[in-house]
Amino acid sequence: MSCGGSSNTEPFVDMDIYTDESGNVFIADTPRMWEDFVIRTRERIKQNINNERPPGVDSWNEHWVVSLESIKNGQQNPDKYIEYIINERRKAGLPEINN
Repeated sequence: MSCGGSSNTEPFVDMDIYTDESGNVFIADTPRMWEDFVIRTRERIKQNINNERPPGVDSWNEHWVVSLESIKNGQQNPDKYIEYIINERRKAGLPEINN
């Protein structure tokens, strides 16, 4: 297992990665990545509350479904991130996500 800095040479991509025993690569669960995730999630929730158009999809439900699937498949410790989204959306009074 390893956890290291960005392996991408693109200057705008700066993320920590984690490689498991099988060689699968995930976004690492580091304090920096968690902080970025929390900030981004709070911004999206505010946009959702304000009925702003979601990025890249037709509905907020679709945005959250795609986000949860992406986290499930590409994030180290995905349950932590998924639970945060679900709990923060509930606190904000947003409807449940329909898969």
